Formats: sequence, C-alpha cells, structure tokens
Amino acid sequence: MFFTLAAAAGVFFSMGFCNPTPREPARECSLQREHFNNGTITAVEHTRNCTCDLGGGVFGNYTDGTLCFAGNAGKYKIGSCSGGVCKVKQSSYGCEGMKGGENGTTVHKNLCIFDCYTKGRKEWAYSPAGTPCVNEDGDPYNTTCKETGNGNETLCVDKLPHPYGC
Repeated sequence: MFFTLAAAAGVFFSMGFCNPTPREPARECSLQREHFNNGTITAVEHTRNCTCDLGGGVFGNYTDGTLCFAGNAGKYKIGSCSGGVCKVKQSSYGCEGMKGGENGTTVHKNLCIFDCYTKGRKEWAYSPAGTPCVNEDGDPYNTTCKETGNGNETLCVDKLPHPYGC
C-alpha cells in the first residue's frame, strides 16, 4: 500500500501537480500616441484611461500614479491611475499670487501648468506666458508658454493655431 501511494505521489510531482504556477508579471502600457492627419501627438505621462490593449486579447494597466482623464457628464478631470482605475483627487484652480517657481510648487514643463499647496490643499494654475517649456508632440522642441486668449490659459506651442471662426 505504501509503495502504491509513493508511486502515485511521484507521478503527481513529475506532472507538476504540486509545483506552484508561476505568476505572470503585470503588463504595463506604453506611452499613448494619437495619430492625426497633420501628425502624431504623444501624451507624456498622461492617458485617457488607465488600461490599454496590448494585442492578442491581452490588456494591461498604466503604472500607478500615471496622470489620467476621468470623464463624468461630458466633463473631464485629471486624476491618477491606481490598479487600472482613474481616480480623481480633489484639486482646484488656484495658487493665487504664484508663478510656478516658488518653493513647494511642481512645474509641469510640457503642460504649462504648475501645482501648489495652499493651506494644505493641492491647487493648480497656468504657467505665465514666456515660461520655458518642452513640446513633446512628435519631435520634442524647446519653446515658451503662449497665451491662448482664453483667460490666463497658456499652451506649450511654438505658434498658436488660428482660431476657428469667420
């Protein structure tokens, strides 16, 4: 009886029955690129959502902490990825009196915005026109933030496109 049990156990071990299944490492998404007639836009450190199609029916997640756009009722807010889900943190426009170079501010060189903390609350604001920035659409190039004509909004572009209209 003992030999029968030992032989059966040997068969199970040789078939890998008792071997742990190796875990497949988490698959991560690469930079998101959008292709248009006039070129390609690369969203650096940002994504529309926190998952991607890696092909062959396999899906992956963007790295936790990647900035994302969470939509609700046609309005989008910037959040951060966590386990494949875009979670929006409470943040608001503000940073009154700041220009983005002060201690405690975080400048996003490719977005013409900066973050600050006011009374323990995270806020953001547009970088002033003329602030150096890096446009990373297609081939990256250095330029400065330009006023859009929409309040104090600025964009990191060499030249602003002409507005649509008459």
